[in-house]
Amino acid sequence: AAEELTKLDMNLHYQRVGIAIGDNQNEGILEGIVNRYNGIPIPINAFEGKRKVMERQIKDLDIVILMTAYAAHDATWNIQEFASKYGVKFAVSSSKGYRSFERALYRAENKLPAYEGTQTIEYKEAKDD
Repeated sequence: AAEELTKLDMNLHYQRVGIAIGDNQNEGILEGIVNRYNGIPIPINAFEGKRKVMERQIKDLDIVILMTAYAAHDATWNIQEFASKYGVKFAVSSSKGYRSFERALYRAENKLPAYEGTQTIEYKEAKDD
């Protein structure tokens, strides 16, 4: 790519990563980001997600990233609840930016705070190999 993205220092080792968004045209790009870190992307519909369906989907994941910009409010609570019930690593991307999504992935994987918030979080970048 013309603009080479700096890569975060992270390897997901084929963990199943749920991407909670509604019907979204950026899904492919987000899946691409998960692939880039060797994760397996699994889209979760966070708009008309029926509670039971959502629970079944989340139960089998390793990580779930919630894109709040694309999710219905009550779905947000359900996802958070199921993630904690099944010990799924969880983080929130509050903006639509890919960078924000990538950082959420990093926070989830490293068990850092789910929300970016005000605290300073260090995102280590991968060394060029």
